[in-house]
Order: sequence, then C-alpha cells, then structure tokens
Amino acid sequence: MKLLIRTVLLAVIISSVLFSCSKDDDNAPDPQTGYFVKSVTVYTPWNRDSIQIGFRYDDRNRIIEQSFGEDLITYTYNDIGELVESSIGNGPAYHFIYQSGHINQIQVVDRDTDEIVDQMSVSFSNGTYSIDGEAVCKVDEQNQLLEWYDDKVVFSYGSSAGVHEHLRLSPARYLVELTDEYFTLDLGCSNRELTGWTQGNSVVTAKSVRNDQGLITSVSTVRDHEDFAKWDIEYEKRQL
Repeated sequence: MKLLIRTVLLAVIISSVLFSCSKDDDNAPDPQTGYFVKSVTVYTPWNRDSIQIGFRYDDRNRIIEQSFGEDLITYTYNDIGELVESSIGNGPAYHFIYQSGHINQIQVVDRDTDEIVDQMSVSFSNGTYSIDGEAVCKVDEQNQLLEWYDDKVVFSYGSSAGVHEHLRLSPARYLVELTDEYFTLDLGCSNRELTGWTQGNSVVTAKSVRNDQGLITSVSTVRDHEDFAKWDIEYEKRQL
C-alpha cells in the first residue's frame, strides 16, 4: 500500500513538472522582430531616371550586398561587427583597419593580385574623421553622419525613428565614396528621421510620410523653396 502511494505521488509530481514546463513554453515570448529596408527608389533632379537601391542582409542584420542601379556593392565584417572591407563591381577592395574601435587606416587592394596599391592614414578626434590630415566627416556617438566637410553639408535629424531604425551604422561607408553620394542616397547615415540639411547657403527640408505601422514609406525634400529629391521605401520584417 505504501509503495502504491509513493508511486502515485511520484506520478503526480512528474505530471506537475511536465505541465509547468509546457505552460512556460506556451508563454515564452515570440522572437523580437523589426523592419529593415528592402529597397529604396530615389528620384533626383540630376538624374532623368530613378535610382533603384536594393539591400541584402546577413543573419546579424548587417548589410552584405547593396545593388545600386547597375552596380553591386559588397561588405564584409569581422567577428565583432566592424566593417572591414567594401568593394563595388570589379573595382578594388577597400580594407578598413581599426584601433580602439575607430578606423585608423584604409588600404586599397587589387582584388586580382591582393596587392595593396594605395593606403591612407585615418585619424579620429572629437567625432571627426580625417584622411591623410584632411577632415572628411563628423559623426555622433551612434555613428550618425552629422557633417560632410568636402561639400559643406550639415545634416539635421529628428527624435523619431528613421528609415534604418535598427541598422548598425558604420563610418567606413562615409569615408569611401564607392559611387557618388551613395551613403546619403540610401538614407543610411542615421537611425533617426532625416529632417533636412544645409549646404553652404542652401537649405533643404525633408518631410516623411509614415504608414499605419509607423514606418517611413516616402521622404520628400524641398531645396530653397523648390522640389528636390524624393525617396520611396519598402521594408522586410526580420528577427532582431
């Protein structure tokens, strides 16, 4: 009789444990997801046709390929997520060397021979990146692009989420112009909403349109009271 009671109690305990585990599994939170840009269509006054920009990501949500019109840009990262190489089409590869989390050298490499054909010294001070002693751009603590010195451009952002809300930004994309202004044309210079920029005496204001999910689906700009560039954006949902 005692053996029977012990057997019954053991069965009850096991059943309770299994039920509890099953309940915990049922209540487990769903994986967190976010929206990433799948494609951008850019309309600019200086191009007769629109520019199509496509994005492909790895399983850590880093851009690994970008179709830019007829060009294909590729990106490679190290184990800690730093962008260490970029290239476009059959052109040379740009290698980025880091020290203490900041780029301190760029090497231009012939991809056919692996020969370094050029190298540039990079310095970082108070948010400003300089190449061979000449200031190129200024970033904030999140690597959002604040100023582009060569064209005297100063960007402005709002407090709301931007087009690339979840994208990890990399100054390497600002330091090498693989194609003219590609990092601004894809709006990939900030996690926050672009509100405009100044360039010399010109003022550009940006207005975003959001869908029911709060995603920015289009951005229109006005430059000195005249219509300027326009972006249409499509997204894909990815696990964060």
